[in-house]
Formats: sequence, structure tokens, C-alpha cells
Amino acid sequence: MLFIYFILLINTAILSAFASSVSQYSTNKIKASTILYSSSFDESFWPNMTDTLKTGLLSQRDLLRSVPIDQIPRLGVNLSQLLSPNEYYFDNDSDKLNYTLRLLSVGVRALGIDLVYSLREENWYLQNTNISFFQILSLINQFSQSMTSSINVDFLLILLNFPDNNNKTLTTTTTNSNNITSASYTQKLSDLDNQIIQFFNYTQLFTQNDYNGTWPTLDDFLFNISKKLLFISPTKGIQFNNTIFPYEYIQYLPNNKSSDFICPVNNHTSFHILADNQYDNTTIKNMIYCGYSPLIGNTNLQDVTALLNTSLLWSWKDNEPIDVVTSGHVPLQVKDRDTLEAYACASLQFSNGESWWIVDNCYAKQHILCGKDDSNMWAIGKDSIKFFDVKSDKNTPGESHYGCPTDYSFAVPNTPLKIRSVNIFLTEYTYNKSLDSLTVWIDLNSIIARNCWVIGAADANCPYTKYVSSRSFVAMIVPLASVTAALLATVIFLKVQRLAIQDNRKNWRKIIKATEKNEPGDGVPS
Repeated sequence: MLFIYFILLINTAILSAFASSVSQYSTNKIKASTILYSSSFDESFWPNMTDTLKTGLLSQRDLLRSVPIDQIPRLGVNLSQLLSPNEYYFDNDSDKLNYTLRLLSVGVRALGIDLVYSLREENWYLQNTNISFFQILSLINQFSQSMTSSINVDFLLILLNFPDNNNKTLTTTTTNSNNITSASYTQKLSDLDNQIIQFFNYTQLFTQNDYNGTWPTLDDFLFNISKKLLFISPTKGIQFNNTIFPYEYIQYLPNNKSSDFICPVNNHTSFHILADNQYDNTTIKNMIYCGYSPLIGNTNLQDVTALLNTSLLWSWKDNEPIDVVTSGHVPLQVKDRDTLEAYACASLQFSNGESWWIVDNCYAKQHILCGKDDSNMWAIGKDSIKFFDVKSDKNTPGESHYGCPTDYSFAVPNTPLKIRSVNIFLTEYTYNKSLDSLTVWIDLNSIIARNCWVIGAADANCPYTKYVSSRSFVAMIVPLASVTAALLATVIFLKVQRLAIQDNRKNWRKIIKATEKNEPGDGVPS
């Protein structure tokens, strides 16, 4: 009895500690990554961050860690186009700034900023607004400072455009102004360098001095040199001192009708930005798969929200990746004697020239997607196997290839361009096999920790175990909790409802005594 109570006490303590740690992590995470808004206007049309979107964005960021930063999709918005004509949507400039922060918090990673200089105020302003460049820098800094952990850190691409550069004029946001000399205009431009440095110093900025002829990978950018911000100006004819990269480092196209538009991009040494104010849900995804980073300029903010919902996750299917707990699944369950379920593995579904990823049952038998090194060459493994049977070591003979051709191994297309190449390959493959659709395993799973999607087959470790290691911990404590609950229920039942032999014990004693009393004594009767 004491043993049972002891087990119950330990179990309760473990559950309490677990709940406390999860609660504390959630609180810290919210403090670190959530911006508080105090807008007085209706925010119903603003985009929202969901747990599914958060998990999907983290998985995409981690897949891109080995990719140079100029080849990484940076979905962005042109602030001048979104904010300046939309007095219908905003009461004041504070609403506009709060809206911009919301865009950043849901995954926007590029800001297009058209700057004009006000002679009256002697300051740079966002075109057609009263929002100063200083306010924009404050906003960027606020969001940058919120990215404090390895889970939520990312980099922002800030595109500074100067509409007045062609005629070298300085304007005002309130009244007309006279032209001034080119030298004065150039001096005002150079002041931007100093203003940025004074605001951020060099700890967060990636500058021209940091560039050595090749762009760093995302992993190096974020975790080795610990940078978060990169300023580039697509305006031709301007040279900056250090903090702002000039137009030579970027391919900036006004729309997909430009004569320079090529799909897919063939220059892998610069950022590729495609700015348009007429994006729809189809064209924006197509541009991402072509290798461009879309810069949204649509003035209908409800359309902007729809575009973000469509394009922020370029890999996962709508409403994926599902959370196995909130979706009704459990990490591991036995449905019957021969069927196991473990929804913690990713498969790629292909149909009609398009593909998307879903969370699938790791015990299902499917073929695997094979890739060759870091190229766009793909194949389908001959063997249909469970995900748990795939090994991550490509150098282990007989255990990793599973029907993949020589020099191919278990793979995942980790960029939109690679997804495009997979779609082209699967279009031909399914045609030759007379298939309408196909589902294959890709090298991505969250087996070790819930919602932590990693490469490396079933034995891959989660780098964020201290944050999201609840899958393994729950797997350990749930059986203990179940057994303890069963034991406790049994004890209570036995206390309340005594066994039949216990209920009849007194009656048996009475009968035995009465029988003994009536029986004749030993010896010879007299």
C-alpha cells in the first residue's frame, strides 16, 4: 500500500515538473518572439501566426541552413506601396508600424523601403508617408531583438530604393521642394550609412567588409558570425561606404514581364527579387519555385494576407505539418495486432505536376526519394519500406540505398528550386509508369521530438531537445501514469467494495462456533 502511494507521489511530481517546464518554455518563447500591438484599428484582416505555420517555417529554415543566403527565398513586401495609399485600413502611422511588425512576426523576411528626403524636416522618410527612416530602423531593431533563441532567429533583407535618384532631387513629405546639387544629395545618401551604424553597430549587420566574394550559408550567417540584417539598394548609380550593398549585388525585377525574367534563375551569385503589385496565389508560388523572392506590392491588404497564407510555406501542404496530438493522433499507438501508427515522418505527395509534403505514418510502406549529392538529379528507390527501416548513413553498404541508383541516397528537396526539379522529374516518372499520383518518403522526420523536423532518417537528433523534447518524455511518463492510475483505482475499489470472502468471514465464524458447540465431546458416552 505504501509502495503504491509512493509511486503515485513520484508520478505526480514528474507530471507537475513537466507541466511547469512546458509552461515556462511557452512563456519565455512568447516573450522572445511575440510583438505586442496596441493598435486602435480593426486587425481582423491582419495575418496571424499559428502553431502549424510556426513549425513549418522552422522546418524550412533548418532545411536551408546549408544554402548560401542569396539563394534562399525571402518573401517580402514593399512598405511604400502597402502603407501609403491605405488610409482606409489605418487610423494613423502607429497602426502602419504595428501592421509592419505583424508582417515580420508571421514570416515576412524582406522589406522594400522607398526613401525620399525632406528638406523641411532634414530627414529621410518612407515615400508618401510621415514615417521617418528612424522609425523604420526602430521597428526593425525591435523585431531583431526579439529573435533571441536558436529556434526563432532568422535574417532580414532590407531593400532601400531611392525614387528621386534619377534627377538627384530632395523632396518633402508635405510641400514641394527645390532641386539641390548632386553633391548635396550624395552627402545625404552617405548619411544613411552612419545612421544605420549608429542604430545597429556591427554586431547585427552583414556589411561589405564581411563579404569575401561569396555569400555565407544561412548556418554560417546566423550561428557562426551571428548576423541578422542585410541592407541592399537596388537603385543604380549609388555607391555606399560599407553598411549598404549597392545594386550590383542584387537582381531586382519590377515584374515577371521584364525582359530579364528567366525561369528558373540562372545566376547563382546574387539575390533575385521580383517586385509586383498584382500578385495572385498562383503567380506568387510560381515565382518562388523559379528561384525568386517575391516582393508584394498589392494595395488590398486582405489580398496580402491571402498571398502570405499561400506562399510562406512553399513545401508543406495546407494545414501541414499537423501536430500529432492536437490532430487526434498520438505519437505511437497500436491499432490492432498487426498495425502500428507513428505520425512523425514526412512524405511527398505528387499529382498533376505539383507536389507537397504531409505528416505520414512512419510504419507505412512506401518508396523513397533518392537524390544525387547536391544536384537536381532524382530517382525513386525500388524497395517499398517503412520509414523506420531507412538508415541515415549513406556509406553503409546494403542499408542506405534501398533501390536507389549508385551514388544516390535518401534525400529531401530543401529549396523551392529543387522542389521544381523534383516535380519535373516526377511528371516524367509517373507518365512512364502510367501513374496518376505518387507518394514517397523524403528524408525528414520528427521522431525524436514532437514538431522538431530534422534530416537524417529515423536516428536523427533534434537540435532543440531542451525546448521540444516532450515526445520522448511523454512516452516515458504516460505508461507510468497509466499504471499508477490503474493501481490507485484498484486500491480504491478494494477499499469500497470488499471481496465476498471478506464479507462472509464473520458469518463463517458464527457457523463454525455453533457447530462446534452442538457437536458431542470426545470420549465414551456415559
